[in-house]
Amino acid sequence: MPFMGILAVILACAMAVATIIENRNGTLAARAMIYQAWWFNLAVFLVFINIIANMIRWKLYNLKRLPIFIFHIAFMVIIAGAALTRFTSSEGIMHIREGETVSTYLSSDTYFFVSAENRWGKTEKYQKVLLSPATPKQVNLSFNLGEDHIRIRSIGYATGASMDMGGNMSGEGPIPDIIQLKITINNGSEKVMIKGKTANLILDNSFELSGIKFKAGFGSRPMTLPFSLTLNDFQLEKYPGSLSPSSFASLVVLNDPADNSHRPFRIFMNNILKHKGYRFYQSSYDTDEQG
Repeated sequence: MPFMGILAVILACAMAVATIIENRNGTLAARAMIYQAWWFNLAVFLVFINIIANMIRWKLYNLKRLPIFIFHIAFMVIIAGAALTRFTSSEGIMHIREGETVSTYLSSDTYFFVSAENRWGKTEKYQKVLLSPATPKQVNLSFNLGEDHIRIRSIGYATGASMDMGGNMSGEGPIPDIIQLKITINNGSEKVMIKGKTANLILDNSFELSGIKFKAGFGSRPMTLPFSLTLNDFQLEKYPGSLSPSSFASLVVLNDPADNSHRPFRIFMNNILKHKGYRFYQSSYDTDEQG
């Protein structure tokens, strides 16, 4: 019980600090520094183990202590469910226009991508990262390409918003974020700046160092589904006499070649399309109301 108390204090203090970090540096910084740190996951795991130990030690599994037993089981279910989501799930955004059939989505997670090619061959690498001004050193890749040993590390990160203090007057859209990379090839190192944007498709930044052709970028990674969705119709209802939306729905058809099925479905609030472990919700809609 004293150890459980210590763990509870550690977790409470960590989450309090995470709230401060999130307010100052954003959600990604809080996830990188606290919620996805190895020591935080270890503390939660030790809570799980300690709950089991206390249930056995105090024999909470007998009928007289059933309410306390159920109370402890509830905490175990919460922790196990959170771990399942944390370590096995993926999330993203699928954009579909009316009449289109789509079988890919963009990951909500941000990935760093690099492709390297020399006379010995070509290789591609992905690394999931949580980039923010407070956590710029997320990229750390090391690999061999023939006789060349390549190491790539990020040493700086700046958001487009921080570089656009005077306002973007070019009309070319949001200014992309910037990563500063240190690329070491054998015994020599150079610094390179590459552009990208979280929640957007990975941009290709091409450059050449020591005879090696590189493509690097960061952003959302395209993910492929084993089936596709067709959007037949998007429906938007508004409050009478107003332009404010009251509800919206998507009439889709799920096409799965594995079982030769074509399943129509109407997705709307609290009506979720579920198929083979995937769950499809509505997130937003296009301004022309066609997707």
